[in-house]
Amino acid sequence: MERRRWWRDGNGGEEEGYQEDEEDHQEAETHYQRARLSDRQEDLLAPLELSSESSVTYLLDHGLLSVAAAVEHGLDVEEVSGRNRNFIVRCGPQRGYFVKQAPPAEIGTAGRLSVEAALYQWFAAAPAAERLRARCPRRLHFDPTRSILILDLVDYGVTFHEVADDASSPTLTSLYGLAAVALAECHRIPVREPATDWLPRSAPWILDVARPSPASLRELAPAQLRLIEALQSQPDAVAGLDRLRGEWRPTHLIHGDFKWNNVLVVRNAAGAPDRVLLLDWEMAQLGDPAWDVGAGLHALLADAVLGLTITDGVAPEAAAQLLGAALPALHAAHRDFWEGYLGAARLSGSEASAMLRRLPDHVAARLIKTAYEWSQAEAHMPRRAAAVLQLGINMLLRSDQAGALVLDTWISAAG
Repeated sequence: MERRRWWRDGNGGEEEGYQEDEEDHQEAETHYQRARLSDRQEDLLAPLELSSESSVTYLLDHGLLSVAAAVEHGLDVEEVSGRNRNFIVRCGPQRGYFVKQAPPAEIGTAGRLSVEAALYQWFAAAPAAERLRARCPRRLHFDPTRSILILDLVDYGVTFHEVADDASSPTLTSLYGLAAVALAECHRIPVREPATDWLPRSAPWILDVARPSPASLRELAPAQLRLIEALQSQPDAVAGLDRLRGEWRPTHLIHGDFKWNNVLVVRNAAGAPDRVLLLDWEMAQLGDPAWDVGAGLHALLADAVLGLTITDGVAPEAAAQLLGAALPALHAAHRDFWEGYLGAARLSGSEASAMLRRLPDHVAARLIKTAYEWSQAEAHMPRRAAAVLQLGINMLLRSDQAGALVLDTWISAAG
């Protein structure tokens, strides 16, 4: 009798199953179903916070996975850290699932995960989303009561940095262009009421960060409070964020959380980047496409910051100057990203110029958002957070110069 691994949890624990023949598979399936019948009603009515083991049970209960397949191929279950509870479940080399559940406070609500689930359903049905459909995971199941979303596991791509870290200059140019094209295809999808009336459309929360509510102050880390104080000491920078909020128009579908961690690269037979997939659409909404494009430019800046050596005692202004000195090396990458986007977005000359004029402020807001996130749970603001905060403030204070500083003189010429 051949022994087969049934499942392995995220802590490395295993349970063993056995395989003989098809009759054994059928018997195992029948035994499992009978064992579950007695408590299924109770399980369905009770809240369920997924674990490595219960994520497999959930797949079995909802017919997405069979006991026969689990016994034959074995299961690997891996927990993935993040805002949600995330699990990767693999059943042999050909089948996999990405299981995600909203945080406990959001279970059963119309929160971010429900937006992502509805978006995948819309992509699958809308003819206008056909080109983007191939750039997103496929939805298999959504449980609104328990806020559980199950996606087909995208196991045939690699992370952005796996390709970019050792890539040649031509490969990087191609990679930046492919990521920008994926965003452009998102922005080109027509958004018409009532088909999209369920999408959020409010301005990004970071534009209000300088005006926190009294209740929210109790939840913030000391470093985040220091960031707010630094912003409030610069009224013109706060006015820049206010200007962005006032100009916000929910005119296009945007990803809302574009960053390299949400980009998966699919390579061709020769090993070169062929296309990219955009992951994690929880923050998708109707908004300004400059927010996504600015996020792409910001992602390159964030990588540059992480590559800097900023020693103890360096003032934020000096750290920002150190980062500023590294910016010219990013101009070519920023240009590749913008030109890739421009070629696919089909903007008119006036539309392109208008977006270029908005981009520096969007990049500045993204820098402030990154500083805020890097300061979470910190008693003192990390040096890199202080550097990107100061650069973001400087860009808002001198928005007329920011385009040339970050994006080179081509932005000025295009405007």
